[in-house]
Amino acid sequence: MGGVWTRYEPKSFSQFVEPWEMVPVVLDGTRRATIVEGPTAQHDMAQFALIEMRGARRGSPSAASSRTASTLAVVKTADADEALGWFAETGFWKPDALTTRPWLHVL
Repeated sequence: MGGVWTRYEPKSFSQFVEPWEMVPVVLDGTRRATIVEGPTAQHDMAQFALIEMRGARRGSPSAASSRTASTLAVVKTADADEALGWFAETGFWKPDALTTRPWLHVL
């Protein structure tokens, strides 16, 4: 009614990188993150890179689809350029095709 979700397209993901730890409860709006989405250049290796990012506490949860060779990930930075850099440095994503959106995670 208010124009929200007018461009929503359902997506199916077949693989997930689950978080290792629970996110602490924060009620003051300080938990800013970035959603990174886009196609992979090497899908299988990108899955390993997502696991490494989780281990480095850069991001999680993440989802990937082998059918469309695409990724949707939440990373722990409010800086979109930094987030894109993390993905680009691996060489497993197509950096010019990645998109970012700011995300404020509030419980």
